[in-house]
Amino acid sequence: MQQNENNENTQEDHDLKQGYDYEANIKSIPIWKRLMYMVIFSVVLSICRGLVFGVAVLQFFSVLFTSNANKKLQTFGHSIGLYCSEIADFLTYYSEEKPFPFDRDWPTA
Repeated sequence: MQQNENNENTQEDHDLKQGYDYEANIKSIPIWKRLMYMVIFSVVLSICRGLVFGVAVLQFFSVLFTSNANKKLQTFGHSIGLYCSEIADFLTYYSEEKPFPFDRDWPTA
């Protein structure tokens, strides 16, 4: 019994030495707010995937019938791609800046 308590204390001491403070993290409001934003941006990213597919289909038909890609669709598609990249950076903790419409402007091509 004493051995088990020592092992638990050793693990807790190790975690504290490594800078882990699980209880404080669980009670941290900014961490939970970020989760809320992550859920929102995950949904937005799914919508953007559909938009990219739609732009691709429209571009295909534009090229099929006119032999040229539509410049406005190219620009729009590129800006959606940049926006998706910003969302991915936020979701993977590469960036702390929230994408449009919170901390950043809509990306331009």
